[in-house]
This record gives sequence, structure tokens and C-alpha cells, in this order.
Amino acid sequence: MVRATVHRYAIDANRDPAGVSLYPGQNTTTLCPLTDFDGAPIWTTGQEPSPDEVEARRQAWHAPYHAALQAEIDRVRARHGIAVVYDCHSIRSRIPFLFDGLLPVFSIGTNGG
Repeated sequence: MVRATVHRYAIDANRDPAGVSLYPGQNTTTLCPLTDFDGAPIWTTGQEPSPDEVEARRQAWHAPYHAALQAEIDRVRARHGIAVVYDCHSIRSRIPFLFDGLLPVFSIGTNGG
């Protein structure tokens, strides 16, 4: 099992490391979120993480998390020929700021393989 040990407000392990939007054209949160899921600011004005701080957090937490995840996928795949990844995290069922309607309780997908 690989799990993040840092709060998503410090850095979100479920975001692209380059900060590319997961949902182009929609509201979303960033690698180091500036707002919560309702669009309310997380940080006091002027205290938001700087680009240098975002990069430091990416190197300290995001990159090692994804390296550990890839190592575990590689290990399981080498042993069994396949790996199944369950990306488990919680989120409210209704988040109008980010998504229309009701989010599924459990999503199954391949992320393109």
C-alpha cells in the first residue's frame, strides 16, 4: 500500500506535477490548492505558497509519493503480470463548485491503460 502522508492543502498528490488542469475549462484546485472545494480561500491574503514553495513541496512530497507508487506498480506487475491500483480518497458527493450532479461512490477506470 502506498498512501500520502501530507494534507492535500499542503500539496495535492492527485494533481499533475506541472500544474496542468485535470478538468480544462472547469473549476478545479491546483497542485498546492489556493481554495477549498467550495471555492473559499484557504490561505490568508499574501500567505499563499510562492512558486518556489510549490516546487519545494512538489520535490519533498509529490515526487516521492509518485515514485513509491510507480515502484509498487512495477513490483506487482513483475510478480503477477498485471497490477490493479485502487486510488482511494474521500470527497463529498456534491461539490457544485467543481462538478455538476452527484459524484459516484466508487469509480472504476483504467486512466488510459
